[in-house]
Amino acid sequence: MTGSREVPSALVASRVVAVAFDQQVHLTLLDTAEADEGQGPRIDAELTVEAPFRLRDGSGVWHDLAPEEGSRLAPVLDLWLCTVTAVTLEEAGTTLVMDFDDGSRLRVGPDTDWGEDGWSIWGLGTSPDIRRRPD
Repeated sequence: MTGSREVPSALVASRVVAVAFDQQVHLTLLDTAEADEGQGPRIDAELTVEAPFRLRDGSGVWHDLAPEEGSRLAPVLDLWLCTVTAVTLEEAGTTLVMDFDDGSRLRVGPDTDWGEDGWSIWGLGTSPDIRRRPD
């Protein structure tokens, strides 16, 4: 997906409840604020990172990473149980920027090798304007 799209602001207040790695980086985001009212979770979604990305850790150090880099991805594990505090889209919606409560920031741009988005978000509570189920 390319072009302009809606900022996925519904993800604010969701928590990273799982981090997984394969040829991609996967963050499972959950917000159960409405679960106490019997409504089910407000957000139950997955962010998939498919391209090189930047991560500023909680201490302010930037890491230039790529999904296939194995143990170099260790700083991503620190996002586990962090809460999303802000979400923005830059560069006509092709670059996702997420801030977390520990001061971390994730920045994922387009996949320049393949000419497509370097990230996708899909699941319960996400807008159809921003989501795409991974192939």
